[in-house]
Amino acid sequence: MYPLKTLLIGCTDDVLGDLRRELTNLSVAIEGEYLDVRNCLNFVLANPADKRLLVFYPKSSAEIVQLERLNESVVGQPILALVDPASDPSLMIRAMRAGAAQVVRVPLQADDFRAAMTRIAIQFGHPVAESRVITVLGATEGSGCSSIALNLAAEIGRVHNAPCLLAEGAVGFGRLANYLGITPQETLVDLINDIDRVDVERVRRAITKVDDNLHVLTGSHSGIVPVDLTSEKVLRLLNYARQLDEVLVVDGRPNFEQLDLDFGDITESCG
Repeated sequence: MYPLKTLLIGCTDDVLGDLRRELTNLSVAIEGEYLDVRNCLNFVLANPADKRLLVFYPKSSAEIVQLERLNESVVGQPILALVDPASDPSLMIRAMRAGAAQVVRVPLQADDFRAAMTRIAIQFGHPVAESRVITVLGATEGSGCSSIALNLAAEIGRVHNAPCLLAEGAVGFGRLANYLGITPQETLVDLINDIDRVDVERVRRAITKVDDNLHVLTGSHSGIVPVDLTSEKVLRLLNYARQLDEVLVVDGRPNFEQLDLDFGDITESCG
């Protein structure tokens, strides 16, 4: 979860769709949306306790003046300015001079927006935490990899009294759903095969809650299903999944390929 609640100011329909999607992908809580600075300040001054990120979309010189007013009124709380340089190239520099902690061009680019959000969190003393990832790898089929991964995830959740997410590496022919007696609404096969339309919220919906501190993402549970598994797709899902729980345990696949090595490089491995 992103460490700062967010208020949106002056964000019109031309940016709202992309903005809400990117904020959702970063697990950012949107606390409110306001047409102008005055209405936003009324809320902030009436509720001063929380630390917030204010996302403002100034479209003219007059609104840059409003950004200055906002900056002077919420000292210590960061402002991210969305700017369309095509309408006025000077707005980017003027937004920085007016007090924006970061300036992002519109239309939004996901990588640029994520980098700006991460930098703001760090600059204002709230580093963005991602979950710890542990991969359990077995040397061969039947080595007990799934049993170890399942017991490890359950024990981590119990000891820390916090949810642990268990993801199944054998995407095309999984076992966890049958082991646990669950029927997931979506599997990792569904996510992999529709990767271009997957975001963190869809991954969240695909998770099955076994108990309060054990959540699972399963592979296919109704038979062997062909799936085009690539490092890019796996790492994309991993980046979404690790935003959802404090610890992510991956039940590795019962074979070793370049994909397994690519994935293992960025996790702690055991087995």
